[in-house]
Amino acid sequence: MKKALIIIILLILIGTLGIVGYNLLDGKVAAGTKTLTSDDNKYSMEIPSSWNVTDKASSIGLFAAENRTQTMYATLSVNTYTADGITLEDYISAYMRDIAGNSDDPSLQQVLVSPTQATYGENSGYYFELQSAADGITVHLRDFVFITNDGYVHVDVASSDTGEDAKDAASIAESIFSSVRYSAEGRVSEMS
Repeated sequence: MKKALIIIILLILIGTLGIVGYNLLDGKVAAGTKTLTSDDNKYSMEIPSSWNVTDKASSIGLFAAENRTQTMYATLSVNTYTADGITLEDYISAYMRDIAGNSDDPSLQQVLVSPTQATYGENSGYYFELQSAADGITVHLRDFVFITNDGYVHVDVASSDTGEDAKDAASIAESIFSSVRYSAEGRVSEMS
C-alpha cells in the first residue's frame, strides 16, 4: 500500500513538473528576463527570457523582440523629431494617424487609452493604447513615449487581442516599460 501511494505521488509530481516546464518553455510563466542593449550602450530594455530578438520594424528602431508564438512584439526606437521642433504631443498624434493609415479600415481604429502622463521605472512621459486591425488581425498597441537628449524614445508593445497572451499583455508591457534605462554617456550596462 505504501509503495502504491509513493508511486502515485511521484506520478503527480512528475506530471506537475512537466506542465510547469512546458509553460515555461511556451513563455506563459515568467522565467526571468534578459536585457537588450543598444550598440551605443545608451539604452537597454528587459524582455521575458523566453522571447527572441527579431527584426526591427523601422530604421529608427534600436532593438525588437517577440514571444515564441509571435503574438506579442516589443520594440524601442528613438526619433530625432525634437530637432525639428515637433512636440511630443504632435509626435504621438502623427504616430496614431500612421497606424490608422496602415490598418485595414482607419475608421475602425480605437483609442482605448488617450495619451496620459505616466512614469515607468526611471522615465516619465506619455502612455496610450490603440486597437487596430491589419490583414484581418486585431492588434492591441500599448505605447510609452518619453524624451531624452537623443529625441523621442518610443517603446511599443503590440499583441493580438485573442488567446492566452491577451490577459498577460498589460502586465508584460508594463514590465518592459519599467525596465527601460537611458544613459547619455553610453554607460547603461554599468547602471545595473
